[in-house]
Parts: sequence; structure tokens; C-alpha cells
Amino acid sequence: MKLKIIRSKKITLQDIETIQCLDEYKLTEKAYMDYISTIKCCGNLDYDIAKKKIIRNIILSEEAHTNKYDKEKRLFYYGCLSIGVNEIEKSIYFIKNYLNTDYHFKLDIEKRKTLNYVMEIREDKY
Repeated sequence: MKLKIIRSKKITLQDIETIQCLDEYKLTEKAYMDYISTIKCCGNLDYDIAKKKIIRNIILSEEAHTNKYDKEKRLFYYGCLSIGVNEIEKSIYFIKNYLNTDYHFKLDIEKRKTLNYVMEIREDKY
């Protein structure tokens, strides 16, 4: 993924490394279809743009507690959106909107804007 490099206090080197790492992960067809069918204004997103937005959301999200039975699978909460990542298969395999959770999410709007710029994500309707 091509990134714009800027000087920012909002985005760390670890964020950049996470973007590059997750870009190598496959977004499964089921997760892609769940994303574009359940997220407002995402019905016409192509695969690459949807993947960029999901990676951005993972960086901005809260990670759920570690699953002691299935350690290679990680779950992230971005508001009402749940995102599952499989570390072994290197895939983003699960997207569920409005999953009932106890996590209280606070969006860092400035970091989101900066990530949008760095990752070249337009926020207009696709």
C-alpha cells in the first residue's frame, strides 16, 4: 500500500508498521461482503478501498481481551463494528456490525483524519 509520509504526533512508527503488516493480510470474501453490506455508504466500495478502511479502523479500535483457547485470533472493536484477525492465516476474516459488547469506544477524530490522509482514503461517498 502506498502511504503518504508526514510528520505527525497522532501517528506513530508502530501505526505505520501495523498498516504495512495488515496490508499483507487477506481480506476474506465473506468479511468483505459483510462489510460492504452492513456499513452505511459502503455498498459500492471496491476491495482495496474497503481493506484500507478496515485497516484504519483496526488501528483506531480497542482490542478485546485475549482468547485463551484460540490465541492466533484477535478481535477488535471499532464502535459497534467487530473485526476479527487471524494471525496464523494472515487474514481479516470476520466483520460484524452491531455486535453487542461491553467495550466503550472513543474515536480519536484527529488521528482518523491523519490516517485518512496518510492512507489516501477519501471520506466522500463511493
